[in-house]
Formats: sequence, structure tokens, C-alpha cells
Amino acid sequence: MNARLNQTITLSDGRSLGFAEYGDPDGFVVFFMHGQPGNRLFHPDSSITKSAGIRLIIPDRPGYGLSANAPGRKLADWPGDLIQLADSLAVEQFGLIGFSAGGPYALVCAAVYPEKIRQLLLISSAPPLSDRNLLAKMPLLVRLNYWTLRLLPRFFYLTFEWYWSRARKNPMSFIHLTERQSSLADQKILKEPQVQEMILSCWEENLRVESTGYVRDAEILFGEWGFDLSEIETTVLLWWGDQDRNTPTAVRDFYESQLPNTRLYRQPELGHFGFLTAWAGICQRVHPQSIREQK
Repeated sequence: MNARLNQTITLSDGRSLGFAEYGDPDGFVVFFMHGQPGNRLFHPDSSITKSAGIRLIIPDRPGYGLSANAPGRKLADWPGDLIQLADSLAVEQFGLIGFSAGGPYALVCAAVYPEKIRQLLLISSAPPLSDRNLLAKMPLLVRLNYWTLRLLPRFFYLTFEWYWSRARKNPMSFIHLTERQSSLADQKILKEPQVQEMILSCWEENLRVESTGYVRDAEILFGEWGFDLSEIETTVLLWWGDQDRNTPTAVRDFYESQLPNTRLYRQPELGHFGFLTAWAGICQRVHPQSIREQK
């Protein structure tokens, strides 16, 4: 496997942090916060990334892929990990993209280190699900997981231990499950051979380790985030598909109302995974040239 896809650093507390790089090695650095489940191997078309002059870096969160687990980690712990990675690569400022469950991790970095971020873009970001009004608008499976974790936490943990062991026997079952839960717009994308190959590689990497990263992500997303969205001074670009069943447009509307500075890029015909087909335009949004033009 390409060495750029399997890199690690050692953090100050001794943990390993894994990451992958895509695109132009000399390009503008953009960190991409993966979804749940996801890891450093879930990535858009690397040839488009390279053509756009972007060096895309995707770190594994603790408990995913090559990153050591960090029991009891909090959302507020992530900015420190990311900045250590940036420092190890001699990156002073960078762009930041948060996809799905990676959105909150991008936002907390903007809250803690606004001076480091040249551009921040959310793609179908997960919302703070401690807000019951938002929770009620989420897909049934998300609501079931929320209440199971709240009322039967031991059962919640055992469920994912069981699912991981079952999925190892048939990794493609995850892709089929994702398709069934997705809109028609997303199903079309998820059936593309190159997308299936990428997602399968990502999912097999998740199954190589235990479900601890996924489970802790759920606990974090379902709990209090520990910062106020109104504190984020950075302009947040919102890229959202109207056909998104995973994070419906009510979530987009919530972010527009709660974040002080936003710019919406609405995608009427696309869904949760639509960004994979619209990646060239997204690269333009986060590149410094685009930042200058927007000012």
C-alpha cells in the first residue's frame, strides 16, 4: 500500500496518531475530518485533489485505523491532537473540512485555534444531538442509538461488538446497509465501482481494529460538546445536499441560525455523499485563491 496512506506520529502523551495524504505534496494543506464510521482511507478523488493544488491530510481519530484508542476522550481533546499533527508537518495555517460526524471535530478546532484556520467548510455535518428538537429530525437508526445508549448503555456496547464480529465475515454488508438507508441520489453514487472500492477499503480498515473509536464518537456526538457555536468567529462554509437523509436540511438550517458567520452552498440534486462527485468545486472553495476572491 502507498506509504502516504499509512503515516503515524507519536503524540506528547505517547499515543500514535495515524494519517494519510492525498493530492499535491506541495499544495495548500487541508485537513479532512472523517465521518463515523470512517478513517484516513475514506477520501475523494485524489487526482482532482492534486489538480486543485491541495495537499489533503486525513487523520484517524483515536480508536480508528492507526490511531491508538484514548478511553474517555472528549471533543475538546481533538484540537490538541490536530495541532500536534500540523506542527509535526510544519504547517502553520490550513484549511479544514468536516464531513458528517467529522463536522463537530472541525468546529471545535475553529473554536480553540481560529488563528490557524484559513478556511472552514462543513459537508453535511452532524448536529449536537443533545438538542432533542434536532434529534427528532434525525433518521430512525440515529434516534434508536441515542436512546439505547442513554437507557441501556451496556447493550449499546455489546451491539457494536457483535456487529463488528459479524461484519468481518461479510464487509460488503456495511455498504449494502448504507445504500438502504440512503436517498436515491446517494444510492446512485454508492453503486459506482470506484466509490464502492474506496468505502470497502475504509470499512475493512475499521474492522481490522475494534469498535472503540466508533462507540466513543457516538457518546461524544450524543452528549454536550463543551463549547458554544456562537463563539466561532471563523466564517463557516456550509455545503449541503437537499437529498440528504443522514443529516437532513433541518440540521443545515440549525447551523445557519446558530453560527455567527456562514455562507451556504446548497446542492438541490445531491445527498450525503454527493460531495464525492462535486469535489472539484469544494476544492476551489477551500483553496487560498478562493478565499482571496471571497473577501
